[in-house]
Amino acid sequence: MWGAVISVAASLAMSALAKKKSADERKKMEGLYAERQQGIDTLFNEQYGQDFLDTDVAKSTVSELQSQMKEAAGAGENVAASTGQTAEGEIAQKGMLQEKYTEALNKLAGYGTQYKDNILGRYQNQLTDLFGGKVDMANARMDDWRNFASNVSGAGGNAAAAWGTGGGYGGGGPVTDYYGNEVTPNVPYSSSH
Repeated sequence: MWGAVISVAASLAMSALAKKKSADERKKMEGLYAERQQGIDTLFNEQYGQDFLDTDVAKSTVSELQSQMKEAAGAGENVAASTGQTAEGEIAQKGMLQEKYTEALNKLAGYGTQYKDNILGRYQNQLTDLFGGKVDMANARMDDWRNFASNVSGAGGNAAAAWGTGGGYGGGGPVTDYYGNEVTPNVPYSSSH
């Protein structure tokens, strides 16, 4: 009898210990997920909220465009002076350069939409990955509870079996059914009633 009781108690204690350890690890993972979520959100808000033309890439491109425009304007003035181009021709040349510069800036601004779409896409992919991890963690939690319930049920079954074979209260007297008939444990019930 005491062997069965000790076995049941050990089984329940190990199940409870495993459940506690699992819960502690899960809390650590939940903390890591929360930190990761905050990091993803912070990065998204910083990047998505920034005007594309204020990014380092756009500033560098605008600077390069301005430099090229100044060079082209200077070269145009030299050509106009050496060829005797009229003031109207020089103004037309500068107007054409300004149009090209404006067109390039408009294209650059258009890239801002792609930039924001890429940021949004990366953010959504990271959230999807994070959500997948959280789903896995929730599934593991459900498995923990199923295992715990199964272990408790098994321990209860062992206790009932020990009780039924004389290991319970009364010191091993006869086992009877509802009608008072003596029955042998673990043998299918048969009655003349």
